[in-house]
Amino acid sequence: MTDNPSISLVPLPGTYSIHSLEPGQPLPQIQEGFHSVTVTEEEKEIDSQHCSKGLKGLKVEGPLDLSLTGILHDLSKPLKEAGISIFAISTYDTDYLFIPESSYGSAIQVLSDSYIIRPE
Repeated sequence: MTDNPSISLVPLPGTYSIHSLEPGQPLPQIQEGFHSVTVTEEEKEIDSQHCSKGLKGLKVEGPLDLSLTGILHDLSKPLKEAGISIFAISTYDTDYLFIPESSYGSAIQVLSDSYIIRPE
């Protein structure tokens, strides 16, 4: 059971992908839709919609209070126990989970035991 029982998850439309760019490679022009860009000294990464690379997304309904703790832990624990891998992104307002399309149905079943899953 979760310490954050009031969390609702909203399925995101479409499929998503993760693109890793070479150091020094410029960022491509960003289209409309969901994109998350991370740039560190070691890597440059774009997570985006508009590509069918096999990830489905769930958004934690927010905005979330920054004083809340353990949300990603609570969400990822039952998925780990079910052998389902995730890619997580956090923003100022909320968190996102990206799940391999082949495991998405199982992930929804696992998460619906403890969370509200909004209709697509």
